[in-house]
Amino acid sequence: MLLLKNQPLLAGMLALSLSACATSPDSVNKIPEMPVVTKVPTGTPEEQLTQALQETAPEIYQVRRGDTLWDIAARYLKDPWLWPQLWQANPQLANPHLIYPGDILHLIRVEGVPQVVRASQNGAAQASASRAGQKEVVRLSPEIREIPLEEAIPTIPLRVIGGFLSQSRVIDASRLKQAAYVVGVEENKVVAGAGDAIFVRGDLDVQQKNYGIYRHEIVYRDLKTQEILGHEASYLGRAQLETYAQPLSTLRLNRSRLEVRASDVVLPGDEQDVLSSFTPKAPTQEVTGQIIHVLDGVSQIGRHSVVVIDKGKSSQLETGDTLLILQNIGKAKDPKTGELLALPPSRAGVLMVFRVFEQVSYAIVMQATRPLDVGDYIASP
Repeated sequence: MLLLKNQPLLAGMLALSLSACATSPDSVNKIPEMPVVTKVPTGTPEEQLTQALQETAPEIYQVRRGDTLWDIAARYLKDPWLWPQLWQANPQLANPHLIYPGDILHLIRVEGVPQVVRASQNGAAQASASRAGQKEVVRLSPEIREIPLEEAIPTIPLRVIGGFLSQSRVIDASRLKQAAYVVGVEENKVVAGAGDAIFVRGDLDVQQKNYGIYRHEIVYRDLKTQEILGHEASYLGRAQLETYAQPLSTLRLNRSRLEVRASDVVLPGDEQDVLSSFTPKAPTQEVTGQIIHVLDGVSQIGRHSVVVIDKGKSSQLETGDTLLILQNIGKAKDPKTGELLALPPSRAGVLMVFRVFEQVSYAIVMQATRPLDVGDYIASP
C-alpha cells in the first residue's frame, strides 16, 4: 500500500502487535483520518438493483451442496449485499429466507425490476411470469418443507469461520477483572487436559453447570486513540461444575483444545446466539472504521482471512453487514498551487461481519483485489 511505503513510521505502527504495550502520543497522532466522502446518488433502489445485476446472471440455477449464500448472491449481483432486495422469499414456506441444496432459483422481472424466486424440485412450487401490459405476475404455489434447518446452505464457508463462531469471545475490562479464574490442577499438575479436575476461585452460578475456559492474550485498541475496545479471550476448553465452594470450586474438564493452567479465565457458556446462516446486507447506519487485527496467527490479509474491525454493537452493526475495504493510494500535487493533496481512498476489497461484540466485530474478507493490511479503512457500501 503506497501510504505505508511513503510513511515508514506509520507502517511500523500498523504492524505493531495489538497488545497492552504503550504507544507514544506523537505516534498516535500521525495516523491519518479517513477522508469524508459524500456519496453521489446513483438512482432509485430499483435502478441500483438493475444496474448491479450481473450480465451472466443465470435465468435458472439449482443450488448445490457446498454453495454458500454469498456465492449465489455473487452469481446474480455485482454487489452481493443487495441480495435482500433481489431475493423474494415465499412467505408460505417455513423459514423462507433459508436456501437448501436442490432448490431451483428463477430469475424473473416484475415491472422491469429483477427478482429471484424459488421453485421446488417436484414442481409443487412453480414461478411463472405473464405479461399484462408492462407488468409481470409471479405465481407461487404453497409447499411444505421438512428438511432440518442445519442442512440449509451457510452464508459463508463454515470451515473458515467455524472456530470463531463459538470458541473465542471479546469481553470488556470490568468483566475480565470480575471473572473467576483457575488457581490450580488436581495432583499438583502444572497444566490440565480433558478429564482433569481444576480448582477455580471466584463467583460461579450453581445453576450453570457448563463453563468455558479462556486465556486472555490480546487487547484490542483503537489505532488512532489507543482506547481499549475489548479483550479477546481465546478458547481453551469446556468444564463442568462438580462442587461449588468458597474460596475454591471444583470443575472437571470434559473437552480441551489447549492445555489449561493457572490464571486462565472461567466464563459461563456464551450467551450470544451465533448463527451460521444470515443474509448479506448493507448496514442500517453509515459506518466508517478500520481493520485493527487479523486472526488465526497469520500476517497477510486476503480472501477468506478473518479480521477484527473497530466497530460493533455500539455502532449498530449486525451479522451479515457488508462493508467496503478502502486503502489510501498516495498523494498528488496540485499543478496550480503546488499543494500536496491526498487522493481519495480506493476500494480494495469487501468484508462481511459474522460475529458482533460491543465495540469490535469479527469479519471475513469476501473479496480482495490487492494485498490488505491492518489499518485499512472500512466503510458502508
